[in-house]
Formats: sequence, structure tokens, C-alpha cells
Amino acid sequence: MLPPALYQEIYDYINKHNEWGPGIEILTDYLCEEEQILTPGQFRNIEEAMESMGVGKSERIKELQNYVDNT
Repeated sequence: MLPPALYQEIYDYINKHNEWGPGIEILTDYLCEEEQILTPGQFRNIEEAMESMGVGKSERIKELQNYVDNT
């Protein structure tokens, strides 16, 4: 789903640099721009991470909801 270099960049932001905000922003921007379809479980994981950061009601998560496969 994510290109390896982008995955590594996001991983590094979140896990190495403890910069959750930029990591999640990059992830959600990419998923929306590329119109990547998410499983409900993938969406829940992202939503839970964003809620734990205090940004669970942001426009990014609302936009990402458009790409959840609910079939």
C-alpha cells in the first residue's frame, strides 16, 4: 500500500523521532491523495492513533473516512 521509502519516513517520524503529528499527517495526506482504499480495521487503527494524539476529530480523519471499504 505504501511505497517503501514513504513507509520508512513515516515509521521514522513516529518511532525514532517521536513525532507522531508529522508522521500521521504524511500518512493521511498520502492515503487521501492517492485515494487508497482502507479496510475498516486499518481505518480504526489510524483513527485510534489520532484520537490518542488528541486529533481524532480533525478534517484529515473525516477525509480518510471516504476511502474505507465498507462492502
